Amino acid sequence: MYQTIYLLLGELSTSERIDEIKSLLSQHGAMALNIVEPNAEIMQTGEILFLSYLTDAELKGWLNKAKLLDQPPSVAILPNEHCPAAMKSMGISKDLSQALEDALDLDRRQLVDVLICNEEPVFQHVTAGDVFGLNNAVEATMWDKIKAFWHNLHEIHFDSYSLITAKDQHIQTAATGILVLEHNSRSQGANHVNENLSSQDGKLNAFVLAPKSLINYLYFMFVVFFVRRFSMDDLSRIVGVIQTSKLTLTSSGREFEYRIDGYSYQANQLDLMIYPKAVCFHLGRGMGNIEVSEVEDEDLKNQKDKVRIKALPQGDLTSALLTKPVPFFPRASDEDFKDLFVTLRTGALFSESFIVLMVLSTLLGATGLFMSSGPVIIGAMILAPLMAPIISLSMGVVRYELNMMQTALKTLFWGTSVALLVGTIYAWLMPLSTVTPEIAARLNPNLLDLMVAVISGIAGAYASARAEVAKSLAGVAIAVALIPPLAVTGIGLGWGDWAIVLGSFLLFLTNLVGITLAAAFTFIVLGYSPVKRAKKGISYTLILMVLISIPLLMSFYELVEKNNLMRQLHQVEWVSAKQNDVEVDVTDVESRFGGDVRVWVDITSREDLSAETLRVIQRQMQQKIGRDIELEITRRILLMPDQPPS
Repeated sequence: MYQTIYLLLGELSTSERIDEIKSLLSQHGAMALNIVEPNAEIMQTGEILFLSYLTDAELKGWLNKAKLLDQPPSVAILPNEHCPAAMKSMGISKDLSQALEDALDLDRRQLVDVLICNEEPVFQHVTAGDVFGLNNAVEATMWDKIKAFWHNLHEIHFDSYSLITAKDQHIQTAATGILVLEHNSRSQGANHVNENLSSQDGKLNAFVLAPKSLINYLYFMFVVFFVRRFSMDDLSRIVGVIQTSKLTLTSSGREFEYRIDGYSYQANQLDLMIYPKAVCFHLGRGMGNIEVSEVEDEDLKNQKDKVRIKALPQGDLTSALLTKPVPFFPRASDEDFKDLFVTLRTGALFSESFIVLMVLSTLLGATGLFMSSGPVIIGAMILAPLMAPIISLSMGVVRYELNMMQTALKTLFWGTSVALLVGTIYAWLMPLSTVTPEIAARLNPNLLDLMVAVISGIAGAYASARAEVAKSLAGVAIAVALIPPLAVTGIGLGWGDWAIVLGSFLLFLTNLVGITLAAAFTFIVLGYSPVKRAKKGISYTLILMVLISIPLLMSFYELVEKNNLMRQLHQVEWVSAKQNDVEVDVTDVESRFGGDVRVWVDITSREDLSAETLRVIQRQMQQKIGRDIELEITRRILLMPDQPPS
């Protein structure tokens, strides 16, 4: 228990409040209370507790004096409507009785760092520019959040900032705003940051907001307004993070506006620094359980700065964001360009290993097709090396890099030729000529197959551009299935069946063009090429897709027509069949452009049916769908066991 308790009173204190505090202290068994003003001389003798009933401004002035003392003073904050920033920062309860209980609880006493900005203590945060809600988890209705979302969408603006850390690291970038805080009080809703930012690590935490495109910004705004808490990893491509003991911040060498705990100021420079373990605060229950830091002062001095600025614009991108409207799609950094281009140029090369893999994957795929074995065919898809040159071709298209396009097309040409040759020879040597279900499934491509190719192209480009998801390329290869249609084409050539050749090769071309175009658009979205530069290559690829889409559209129409006809025919009330105890099952339907509908039916009866009964069934079908029908019937006679003689 403290030997002496001082109550720090400010100009807004009332006698009624003082009496209430005294009464509650006596209930808790506290010693007599000494009332002092914040500017009174502080005498440190024995165990002293300072109860603060000051405004935010008065408490900051008192702390400026207190931090000069040899021994950090023990301070407890009492709830005060004029001290919201300090209350939120220390998790102080709004209930006076609870706050006093926490103030007298020695287990809630903790040495904490103090953040100073231009010689003023900071309770919550310092902001320069606009951080668009990052600093405050505002309680608001969904409608208010939506309105704020669209309002801020029109306010995005970049300024030039220069930052120097304690280790003298210089950072020059463009940002919409910067948020600096010492620790986060998550339970009090002081900010959105869900990181464990300690109040005893001797570091300030600067979050530099730099959404480099409207896409990035929309994602950021969605997270801020509609996600209660988030990790910095969620915004690692939009927000830079600097953890250091000292930070100097300037903006284009001019005076700029900044805010400390919501109050506005003007300055040419911000000098931010941490006074480690400067004050012994009694933390409120809003801060949860108190953990005592075991980090020594010497260890704090030796800690390295943590600087994660990969998300921040650099070089030409900085100038572009300062002088031009924010682009809709992001621009990839020079480092991203370099790494991805090296990978894609290597992937586009024709090599011995490429040929070996093409031969093996084609043989494996053709074997799986003859066996009608899905797992074997999946193995061929994974083994196939075609995805790499197709993604390289997409980058060549979007950047209109003729050398990369030529290299990728050459590799694809020779890879396709090898697959067709191997498939043809394999079909000649194989003493089988049956169209298995797996072969038949690749003879009538439609718009759904194009959709698979488009989605796979997006996934392939994204996985190539993001090293952390590159392992998903095997899944992309399985989804798009490049080798099986080529193997079917080779089988069709071996059999001399041009219907198989044309249908399966159309599926391969669908996959090739769909992946190329979708991957190219994805690279634009990821910032690897401006739309103006990509226009020419995209136009040629788009023309190819339109041409390929014509037969796909016809095939898709037939699929939809077949589905509708099957549904209608299954709804037919078989009047004649009921009278003759007959079961009618429609097994398949074929509908051609400009032709009749052909229907396959299984009919089961206890005795043979007359031609007239079958005609009645046909007329019922025609009446239901309103079109002429060619009926192909499979008839089954159901023989019941003979009855024993009576």
